[in-house]
Amino acid sequence: MSNLNEFLSAFLSYRTGRLKFLAQIGCAESNRDPLAEASEYLVALLTGGELVKNRVQKGYDVVGSDGKRIQVKYLANPLNENKNGHTIQFPNEADLYAVVVFENLLPRSVLVFTRESVGPVYDRLGKRHKGRGYRLELTKANTETIALNAQEFRAMGIAVYPLMPGLQE
Repeated sequence: MSNLNEFLSAFLSYRTGRLKFLAQIGCAESNRDPLAEASEYLVALLTGGELVKNRVQKGYDVVGSDGKRIQVKYLANPLNENKNGHTIQFPNEADLYAVVVFENLLPRSVLVFTRESVGPVYDRLGKRHKGRGYRLELTKANTETIALNAQEFRAMGIAVYPLMPGLQE
């Protein structure tokens, strides 16, 4: 992009698509990151829960159908690259911690952790960082390991929801 008009035109295209998407998921007034909004909405759908009324409250974003409070975050990476990671650290207010995994802006999976699952997952993934039992540093490779071995990780207390696994758009 070489000039201001090209930039503004491209931005207007983005704005139009963003506003349409946010309106479709009931967040038309949001000025928050659209991936954050999409992640929270997706987790609410998957858990049969509801988005909290205060969209910027501390500690959790969704209340599941079972009444559990779920903190929702996302991990986004380009196609076939491991540039970004995410550190899971439960806020006091949350019962569950969901990570929505995006690749090339496509939702690939949703991983929902219990507090009790963090230590066993840390061990299974061969982690060595500080915080075993209450902190888990995830990479794209870790999320792929979890998704590919969903049954094993479900036994540790993680809900694993695969989404669009083969789409390479």
